[in-house]
Amino acid sequence: MMKHTLYFFVVLLLITFASTKVTVVKTRTIALKPRASISPALAEKLEELAEVLDVGDVQAVEDDESESEDETTTVVTPEPTTTTTTTTTTTTTTTTTTTTTTTTTTPPPPPPTTTTTTTTTTTTTPPPTTTTTTTPPPPPPTTTTTTTTTTPPPPKTTKTIPTTTTTTTTTTTTTTTTTTTTVPVPTECTTEVFGVASEFNGFFFGDFTGVSSDVQGRLAAKGNIDISGGYQNGAYVYDPVNHVNPTNYDCTSDDVKGNLIYSIVAGGSINYRDGGEVLNGGVAYGNSVSLPRYIQEALDSRNCPVDRKNIIDFDKEKEKLTNLSEGLGNLSQNAKLTDEWGKLIIDLVPGQKLYVIDADTISQYWDIEVRANGVNTDEIAIVFNFSGSKVILKDFNVASLHQYATKVIWNAPNAKNIVVENFRIQGSLLAPNADIDGNNANIQGHMIANNFKGNLQIDWVPFYGCIDTSQLDTSFLAKIFNLF
Repeated sequence: MMKHTLYFFVVLLLITFASTKVTVVKTRTIALKPRASISPALAEKLEELAEVLDVGDVQAVEDDESESEDETTTVVTPEPTTTTTTTTTTTTTTTTTTTTTTTTTTPPPPPPTTTTTTTTTTTTTPPPTTTTTTTPPPPPPTTTTTTTTTTPPPPKTTKTIPTTTTTTTTTTTTTTTTTTTTVPVPTECTTEVFGVASEFNGFFFGDFTGVSSDVQGRLAAKGNIDISGGYQNGAYVYDPVNHVNPTNYDCTSDDVKGNLIYSIVAGGSINYRDGGEVLNGGVAYGNSVSLPRYIQEALDSRNCPVDRKNIIDFDKEKEKLTNLSEGLGNLSQNAKLTDEWGKLIIDLVPGQKLYVIDADTISQYWDIEVRANGVNTDEIAIVFNFSGSKVILKDFNVASLHQYATKVIWNAPNAKNIVVENFRIQGSLLAPNADIDGNNANIQGHMIANNFKGNLQIDWVPFYGCIDTSQLDTSFLAKIFNLF
């Protein structure tokens, strides 16, 4: 009896242990089999006890022994940050069933993806990342980028608290590009209206006879050139206007390369007497040349040529320059002029480039002043037109024109004789048919004429003004520029 009671308590203890233990990683079905040493009476007592405890049939289970060996793995009691699984275990059979349903929907915004487990676990995935780019219209071009990222927290057993991180990046790029395209006015504005003569300080279609003076730039004459009295030629070819640094370059140097290598050009003969100098170039002649030995030796030492050759078509150039002189002479006066107590005031006007002034009575003024009035003087030209066959420039002053000397032309298309005495011409003289008598005088510019005689000093101040030839006749342009 004592032994039977012990078995009873062992069985009772096992049943109690099986019904109260919750965390079981591996369970096994226990089946009781009667042992050969148990009496029929004890077996009957055990069956009664099993019925009272509602354990089930505790008979021999030899036929089901293979099934009792099945193993079941169970996930139990997760922490608050993990998935919770509830497992029910009985002494007879332990079964764990897991069903996972995954739903994925592609935007437009769907319900969040949900994972469902029979253990009542819900995982919620927040809406997808949204990127918004806003570009306002230029100027200035501005790009604003807003990036929103939603990061879900680890799933919990009872609720999901999403964490939202919003990053806003604003990048402003300002680019200002101003493109200005200027369509040139269809004109033939040029600062080299004198053609080949633009390279020469003195340019004559007859003879040149100079005494005891100088030509600071280059000298050319269709006829003969006769120089005496220590005449200097070409010292400021490479320092025009200012006349600060006289030069005497070797004709093979880089300073001369690409430029005219002759300082004196004659279609006839060259006669150099009583001393003098030829600088910054050699001489070219058509008939004969007579140079002092020291001048010849100086030219040789600087590799400057003494050539018998015709390098200028004087007849062609005279036709062009005669047409230019006549074309300018035909223009009507258009300058704004004021007489202030005997002083002639020339007012420049914005937008106007060519200023024409009738000069037949110019000697009545004691001075001439140009008022720029804010006009850019780089592109202007002032033309003083003489209409008569004889012009006398004597004993009056135009010194105030000195700063505009590179913009001024004194034009005498009909002149046959021009006398310049005790007078300084500020600007270039264009008189292709006139013979010049110049004594005790000076010119700050080109001198273009037929014949010249005297001691007038010719200073190298090139014409840089702009002659707008669109104001002249087409036929005239055709002759000057050989367009047709």
